[in-house]
This record gives sequence, structure tokens and C-alpha cells, in this order.
Amino acid sequence: MTNSESNNPIKKTISISALILWNTLLLYDFVTGKFPFGICTSIALSLILLVGVLTYISEDFRKLLLKPGKKFKNYKRFSLILIIISSFMLIQLSLMLHYFN
Repeated sequence: MTNSESNNPIKKTISISALILWNTLLLYDFVTGKFPFGICTSIALSLILLVGVLTYISEDFRKLLLKPGKKFKNYKRFSLILIIISSFMLIQLSLMLHYFN
């Protein structure tokens, strides 16, 4: 199955770039011994939250992310779940940073 036939609504280059950035940020904290409490982990979660919010509210941002012909209404629930989960993870990480460091 080719990329154009798949159900993935996000452009392939965007997906690969996001994956590389996410792994680089987490790997940096892991290598420096600060994982899961490092600043790069917080940045990674904040970027995921930002992408979720921008996808939900900005039509121009959706055009950058989604493949041509894909409608956002089919992926609105995923965007909301992404926002909720990343928000809770960022809050939890922030509380852990505050109380355990």
C-alpha cells in the first residue's frame, strides 16, 4: 500500500520531520541523564500540544499538515485527544519537575 492510499491524513515529510524532532529532544534528555525530567521533554510535549491546538483552530495550519483532499472533520476527535493527552502529560511533568527536583 502506497502513502497516497493509506489512511494517514498527515503529509509524509511532516510526519518524518516531527518524528525526528521528537526523538532528538527525548534522546538529548536521556543522554544527559535528565530523562524524563529534562527541559527537552517539556519542549517536546509543548510542541505536540501546540500542533494539536493549531490544527484544531487554524485552517491555514491544517493545509500545511494534511494531505490534499483530506477533511479535518474526520480527524477532529484525534486532534482533541492529542490536546487532552499532551496537556495532562505536560501538567504532570511540570508538577514532577516542581516537586521532585
